Amino acid sequence: MNVIKTELGFTVPLLLESPKCYWIWNYRTWLLQQAIERLEVSKARQVWEEELGLASKMLTKDRRNFHAWGYRRHVVKKLESPELAGTSMVEAEFEYTSKMIRVDLSNFSAWHNRSKLIPRLLDERGASDEERRYFFDEGMSPAPTPRLKGMCVHDVNG
Repeated sequence: MNVIKTELGFTVPLLLESPKCYWIWNYRTWLLQQAIERLEVSKARQVWEEELGLASKMLTKDRRNFHAWGYRRHVVKKLESPELAGTSMVEAEFEYTSKMIRVDLSNFSAWHNRSKLIPRLLDERGASDEERRYFFDEGMSPAPTPRLKGMCVHDVNG
């Protein structure tokens, strides 16, 4: 674990200097995969969770960094996977992208990420056709109405 964390730490200043360098992101991805292959699940998961924090930090520095958004999607996908004893993070990720859009309405990377989450979000909520229509008619704003935010499945008329 120490070697993996040391290598991840080594690349942070490089990433801060060159946040759009594919090779740094790719190397970090490879290191994270090594955590899965070489560590027990709880320790590997901890490394991946810390990486989600780094992705958030990078997106705070540059909200539109396409590489950081793609990396975040990859990290979340792995954190949700059985390899890391994961569960769905779609609600939290939807909220995160909504927050990033509220900060910068023209953040197309955040909008793209959000668009990928919406079908899963509605599926996991068990949304009916009527609820889906309501969501797309009323809920596409980055700041959903209280009615939408508290929307329970099968409760669009209340």
